Amino acid sequence: MRFLIVSDIHANSIALRWLFSQAERIAYLAWDRVLCLGDIFGYYADPLKTWEVISRWDASPRLGNHDLYLRDMLLHDKAGIGAAESELVAWSIVQHAEMLRRAPLDAQQSIAAFLGNAAQLAPSAERHDDAALIAVHGRPYRNVSRPSDDDFANAYLHPYGTYEAVTAMNQALQQSTQYANQLGAHYGMTLIGHTHMPTLAVSDGERVRFMDARWTTEREDHPVSLGALPAQYTSFLLNGGSVGQPRMGIGHSRTVHALHLDTGAMLARFIKLTIDDIIFARIPAQMDQWQIQTWFDDDMMGRLRQYYVLKQQTAPAELQARFAQRAQLTVQDAPLIWEQQRAELLGTLTDGFPVSPQLLYTYDNVGLKVKQNYQQYRLSTQDKDSS
Repeated sequence: MRFLIVSDIHANSIALRWLFSQAERIAYLAWDRVLCLGDIFGYYADPLKTWEVISRWDASPRLGNHDLYLRDMLLHDKAGIGAAESELVAWSIVQHAEMLRRAPLDAQQSIAAFLGNAAQLAPSAERHDDAALIAVHGRPYRNVSRPSDDDFANAYLHPYGTYEAVTAMNQALQQSTQYANQLGAHYGMTLIGHTHMPTLAVSDGERVRFMDARWTTEREDHPVSLGALPAQYTSFLLNGGSVGQPRMGIGHSRTVHALHLDTGAMLARFIKLTIDDIIFARIPAQMDQWQIQTWFDDDMMGRLRQYYVLKQQTAPAELQARFAQRAQLTVQDAPLIWEQQRAELLGTLTDGFPVSPQLLYTYDNVGLKVKQNYQQYRLSTQDKDSS
């Protein structure tokens, strides 16, 4: 079975449609089925068109953390964004919620069915050929101390060489083996998103190895023959990266990332397609369509005030005054503040990715940091292998 696996689209319908239009022209990217690993919503400006494309391909989408923020706001009448990591996320979720409330009824119903389906949150497991495929947005297990189904969407499996990251990765790979045993398959493959970073990790049951530093190569695609690896490697963790918002540092702002997986041939291909200038220019233009002044009302501001109240309770001391002030926002303040958030969002499309330090959390050039961690980890494992 051949799969085209997409994740972390974040309402960037232009990047999603570019991916499909290009992949359809490339013979070795032919697919039998599309899988979506979540975060359909959040950040960019076209949630409805993005949902339409995903629905067209019957992509069995998993719920991501941004999808959960939108779920809580639309279906449970909560602030829905209290856990959001930045103001940018909060404002975009509020925008998406209002767009969806104004959408055609059939779109509202299908999106509500997806967001409200708890089965789309937990890992799915299916056997194809001799491989068990486990699909989830964040990671395939709950926290031990405070277990929650939301861990499946919120918890990260970072491709770092730190002890904590490798330990979490190893546990996920052990889950792959367990699912493979349950389904009578030889290989276990856990498919994840969430980090926005292409990753391939393998395990022989004892040690984790990162087999591919995707962010260091400039190739347009990168095939890996999983079946040709040493026989002890039967458990794999694969992340194709982000369709809508890659986070790999300089040189990747105009790229679209996905994963092509052939379980019959045991071949994984990490896709990187570069968006041409004409198409790329449409993304900022699409953001100009967010005209909030005409429909930003007290109800929406109330939700954002709830967000700032929650953030004030947990923010560092230097940000307390900022959040206290914003907790008093009115509808008249909205256009100016949204323009600031929109500028931050468009800034994520520039090389190097780090967003403004004004946000509560910043990325501090994620690509460079991951590359350094990866190199340090490879050096440490090589030292152990040679000793």
